[in-house]
Parts: sequence; structure tokens; C-alpha cells
Amino acid sequence: TMRFLILFACLAVSLYPCNCRESCVEYDDATSPKNYVIDLGKPPEKRWSEVANDYKEDIKNITEIVANLLWHSQRSPIVEYALGFKEEYMRRMITELLPYPYGQELIGISDASGVSIGSLFLYNIIYELTSYNQTFLTMCTSVVARNKEGVVFHARNLDYGKGTEFTDALRHAVINVDFQLDGKTHFIGTTFPGLVGLLTGQRPNKYTITLNQRFKGDFWMTALEALRTGAYAMVFLTIRDVIANPIMDFNAAVERLTTTPLIAPCYLTVGGIKQHEGAIITRDRRAAKAVRWLGINGEDPWYLLVTNYDHWDPVPEDDDRRGPAIEAMNELGEEGVSVDGLFHVLSVVPVLNPSTVYTTAMSAQDSELYTSWARWYDGPVPTGGGDTCQVQVKDCSGA
Repeated sequence: TMRFLILFACLAVSLYPCNCRESCVEYDDATSPKNYVIDLGKPPEKRWSEVANDYKEDIKNITEIVANLLWHSQRSPIVEYALGFKEEYMRRMITELLPYPYGQELIGISDASGVSIGSLFLYNIIYELTSYNQTFLTMCTSVVARNKEGVVFHARNLDYGKGTEFTDALRHAVINVDFQLDGKTHFIGTTFPGLVGLLTGQRPNKYTITLNQRFKGDFWMTALEALRTGAYAMVFLTIRDVIANPIMDFNAAVERLTTTPLIAPCYLTVGGIKQHEGAIITRDRRAAKAVRWLGINGEDPWYLLVTNYDHWDPVPEDDDRRGPAIEAMNELGEEGVSVDGLFHVLSVVPVLNPSTVYTTAMSAQDSELYTSWARWYDGPVPTGGGDTCQVQVKDCSGA
């Protein structure tokens, strides 16, 4: 196991030019993911059987793309080792390496889909494997905001794959998962078949969490932290652990996400059920670098927003999603904060871009509002000075 950890530790969009123009974005341009119930009362090996059976071809396709991209972009030996070990050894190793019940769930997914454990393992640790460079150029946007009534909403775009076949493969496989016990919802999320962790999720009447990638550090920092912390510090699994915890409130969730050692740096956005419960955590590997909070007693800031760059630094000229998103939020105003309002903010190009896989909008106060859409934008985006070349969303209904 230690040898495998060492090997794991040693792994290590283009934007299309256009002129400023209006963009017509409707709900009809987005598709609703399929919904699944994950029964936590079942043995871990059986929980994902329906999903894995329904999406076995998608899981096979996505894991093949992941392995090929990792190999060709980084020439990492982890791909060869993960896929080359005997399946029996990999199954034993995965239950030792991953905390319960995640290794057992992956074994069940492997049994139902026919995809090897090694392939699934690479897929599930993709964030850690690509966190210190921009090979996959994850360009997410998250926003947490309070409306005039004091209700906190939380929304995100998940962008991945540089608008390539990987992006399309993920779009086809977006699913909503409702984790239940004894017929009662415990937590919900939006994910992809074959993953057991979460990037987007909600604990009803408690809090919501989204993950954005943070490109900091280097090969050796990632390697040393993997050796120091092991697989317990994988970001996807940490998020699921927090969302699955039945006794945490917003403050406890933020504390856990702020202090838990992680293999890779990231941004974590958290929304709660009180009007001041909103935070964006800028994470280093050992602890938080910074935490921003919504204002208390109705004071500013009424919203917080993050893309993939530290808020104290300027964004690159060729990837300014922050400026257009801030402009759209200011135009929306507190009175416009809702699922629909945040959907439209996240539909402003280049916040919406060819890498956008899905959009989720939610509020911990009302789990019925939780909504996700697979996004299919494949048009151009402004380049350079995105804050002055904003593409506006308009009503296309003809009404």
C-alpha cells in the first residue's frame, strides 16, 4: 500500500475568440439529469448497482478517456500500475486504501459495470492527479447569495474537459443522487456514474457545498501531502463525508472543511439556512488560506463568488469569468436571487462556456428547490478583457 501511495503521489481551453454579441439561453437549451436513489441501508457493494447497470457504457467510456488523458498529458506511471495490477490485488488494496464504505462501493460498481477497479480508482482520484497543473483546465464558478427575504441560495457551474470529448462524455452522464435511509432523504448531490465522492451536494435544512479547482503548488507538494495524509484526505470523499454527517450544522461543516488536511488545494463554497450563513474557503493542503463570509444582519456582502483564482489576485486576461459574473450578480440584485436568477447569472458567457458540463442551483432551506441541468453550450467566448466584452442573457421566449 505504501508503494502504491508513493506512485500515486508521483503523478502528477483554449478559449475561442469572438466578438461581443448577445446570447440566447433558455431552459430548453439545458437538459435535466436522471434521478437515482442510493439506499444507504443496502450493503455498500449494492448501492450503486442500478446506476452502474444503466451507465455501464458511459463509465467504460469515461474511464478510458481519463486513463488516456492522464497518460498522454503527464506520462505518469500510475496509469500503468493501476491498470496493470491483478484485479484481485487491486480489490484488496482499494479497501485498505480508501475509508469505508468507499472501497466497497467501488467494488460493487466494478461488478455491475464490468469496469476494472484500477480504472475506477484513477477516475475517482482525478482531482488529486491534476490539481497542481491545468492539464484538464477545470473552470468552475460558484456563488452563494442572500435574497431580500434573507434566504440563502447557492449555485455553481461545473466546467471540465476543455470542451473536448471528455466534456461531452460527462454531459451525457450527469445524474442526481438522493441518498436515503429507511425511505428518508439524508443528503443529495449531482455527480457522474462511477464516482463515489461528491463535488456538489446538499444536506437538507443544514448546508450546501460545491468544489472549485485551485491551481496551486507543484509536483513535490502534492507528492509529500499524499504520503503524509493518505487517501483519507481526498477532496471528493471529504465533501461527501461532511454532507453525510447527520449532526453537523453550517458552522461545524465550515470548520471541518477549513481544518481537515487535504491532498490538493481547492475552493469550497458553503451555504446554510440562516441569512448570514455563506462562506468561500480558499484551501491550502494543510488548512484554509482564507475564508470569506456573507455579511451579518443583512449587511454586505450579500453574495460571494469564486472561479478558479484567489480573490486577492487579478484573473488572467484570457480567462475572466469573474468580472462578467460579478457584473451579472450586481445587475441581478438581492431581489433577484433565486434558482432562476442564479441560473441566468451562470448562463452569461464566458461564465457559461464550451467546458461547462452542468449547472446546479439550490437552497439548504428547501430541498425541493435543488435543480441541476446538463449544459450544451458550444459557441465562442470573449477573449481578453472579459469584463468589457460581456455576453448578455436575454429572454428568448418570444413573449
